[in-house]
Amino acid sequence: MSGNFPVIKYKPESYLSYKGRAVNMGKPVPDTEINLIFETPNQGIKYNLVKTDKDGIFVLNNLAFEDSLPFYYQINGEKASKNSTKIYLQPTFTFLPLKNNLPSNNYTLTQRSLNDTSPLEIERAVTNKVSQAFFKGKETLIEEVKIKAQKKDLTKKLNDQLSSSLFKSINETVLDFVNDNQSAQGSQNILQYLQGRVAGLQIQMQGGNYTATNRGGTMELFLDEMRVDAGQISNIPISNIAMVKVIKGNFAGSFGGGNGAIAIYTRRGGNTGSVIDSTLPSNLTEVKLTGYDKEIPFKNEIYDEESAKSVPEDKRSILYWNPYLESKTGESTIVKWYNNDDAKNFRVMIIGFDENNDLLYYNEVLK
Repeated sequence: MSGNFPVIKYKPESYLSYKGRAVNMGKPVPDTEINLIFETPNQGIKYNLVKTDKDGIFVLNNLAFEDSLPFYYQINGEKASKNSTKIYLQPTFTFLPLKNNLPSNNYTLTQRSLNDTSPLEIERAVTNKVSQAFFKGKETLIEEVKIKAQKKDLTKKLNDQLSSSLFKSINETVLDFVNDNQSAQGSQNILQYLQGRVAGLQIQMQGGNYTATNRGGTMELFLDEMRVDAGQISNIPISNIAMVKVIKGNFAGSFGGGNGAIAIYTRRGGNTGSVIDSTLPSNLTEVKLTGYDKEIPFKNEIYDEESAKSVPEDKRSILYWNPYLESKTGESTIVKWYNNDDAKNFRVMIIGFDENNDLLYYNEVLK
């Protein structure tokens, strides 16, 4: 209450960070500019210029991507045909040593006998593995089938293309500048255009800078899912913007503000309307970075597949999982799932937010 806060010695890391080192013939390459060309799946080609320090070290901070991210590099001043400088990267993890003794526990390792029986949880896990192998064996790969049809919701398709799972929320408003909102070109900047177009969002000019607030709290600003200030946003031509997403309340990609965010996505080739040559010179050196684990969809409609009906034994412990279940105002939300072979009771867990951004939690056993 007095305003004296403790010093945070180990600060939390923002997204992913990598430390790189440039080496030529086993020696570091100091004070050298390096061109980095990132090939992102949703936003096309991105260029970045870094400079090594006296030890040939440079750092890539605040990276947010799934699976792997390929990029190419070229040393400024070095001929492409020579390309003798190599770059090595590693994640900048911070490990803290445990200075105390390990906690004691009541379990000891013992030798198993031939008459031991496996716990029920182990048996179910083994059965699930067998079932998964059974499904895998029933799969038949066919040649690629191309369906030529227009998706009904083009805005939803654009949202799926541009935004990652970290920047998706049930309390989001999406403005599509590729298929709609063509009148926005007459506005001075994107923040001015947003004023009055999203309920609860207030855009004001203070001290020569724009501020965005929601219910009195300052909202975060993101450009292509990287945090920026209002000055960087207001200088972007609206013609270069593909989509704007206004998120209210907490979401996975937030820095902990809790007041929501405005996420702006630029046109980066593909279906976003801009024309960018994605052909990279073959003499550039390619490196791949490892990102967050890619989300694997949960198969709720498992028995819609004909091959699943002949599974020898179904012991699935999770029968239905949906991390983004949309509900409609005034209508019942119906959830359907397939039972397994031995379930008699069902534990139902529902976690979400209401229209006031208050947490909803339900955890009951249905008999």
